[in-house]
Amino acid sequence: MAIAAYRRASHSFSLMDTGFVTDHLCPYMGRWVTLAILTGFSSHILLDMFVGRVQFFFPYELKIGVKMPYALYVVVDLITRIGLAAVALVFVWNTYLSEWFSWI
Repeated sequence: MAIAAYRRASHSFSLMDTGFVTDHLCPYMGRWVTLAILTGFSSHILLDMFVGRVQFFFPYELKIGVKMPYALYVVVDLITRIGLAAVALVFVWNTYLSEWFSWI
């Protein structure tokens, strides 16, 4: 139930947040930072649509996304978290730690 409530208002307002970022913060942050923020907003909402249904326009009941059973959601969520942790560990190893442990 908490996931459903989270996806109602915040994802509906995220569309407005994206417009706010591009209109107001872009001149101060630069294009690449703005592009990174917009990519983060968009990919977050898109990935939430793969594991559940997102209510884009909050007062209306229209929901877009893949409806899946809770057990499958738990499996997909676990695989996603393990994959992201692996990507983060490889990035940290290649960027910061590989030179420290070059003798291995």
